[in-house]
Amino acid sequence: LACMAQDADGGAYRSAFASCRNTLEALARASDEDGRLAARTWWVTCMGSHLCRAEYSEWRAEAAEQLPSQLTAAHTAVAVGLAGFEPMARCVLACGEAVGVQADKTLDHVEAAGARQQAEGEWQRATAEVEPLRQKLQDTFLSRTSWLGRRKPALAASASEMGIDEVRVCQVYVYGLASRLAACAPEAAAFAESANMRDVNSPLLGYDEARWDPTADLWRRMEMCVHRGAAAASTDLDRAWRHGKG
Repeated sequence: LACMAQDADGGAYRSAFASCRNTLEALARASDEDGRLAARTWWVTCMGSHLCRAEYSEWRAEAAEQLPSQLTAAHTAVAVGLAGFEPMARCVLACGEAVGVQADKTLDHVEAAGARQQAEGEWQRATAEVEPLRQKLQDTFLSRTSWLGRRKPALAASASEMGIDEVRVCQVYVYGLASRLAACAPEAAAFAESANMRDVNSPLLGYDEARWDPTADLWRRMEMCVHRGAAAASTDLDRAWRHGKG
């Protein structure tokens, strides 16, 4: 491989990496598997165009016959399936290894960091939107007056120590979060129907305790989805319930 002989100091690889940063940014922003696979594919072809000219030229000649000039995520499967793609991808990996870089791990890191950033942003938006509800629930149903005459929420020290009253109130908050997290929206909609909510944006309207069974499978699926959303954002639901947004 030409890059292995001519790039002892890694300069060519760094230059190619900088030129292809837009595809890495697309990988970090990708929100589904199709988008992530497309971004990885175009990164390989971009790097190949700089580092593996012969392999890239062969792939490009095949692509010119089977793909349009403007490529999109819909063309990924065909692009990867071309006979010249695998040799080009191996060349890009070898060029990275020659200068001490594991390209596949680089892509994994970018993808994971992007997914975490997206999850954190979505969690922060969801908790911020539901913060007024959290405060209202705690002030209305769980507050007590201290000896100084101040009212403040009387919350258990942790989720495992919650009494049934706090569990019931917290359920409304959990539903509020679920309805704002994209991955949990289907579960939230199904639960809202099961709970016979008059208004999905006002869960207390027509509240029927019997329909909010915290041991029911439908509820548990929704709750677990919210827990996964919190974990993806490097936080937890209990922290949000006790301390608010973020």
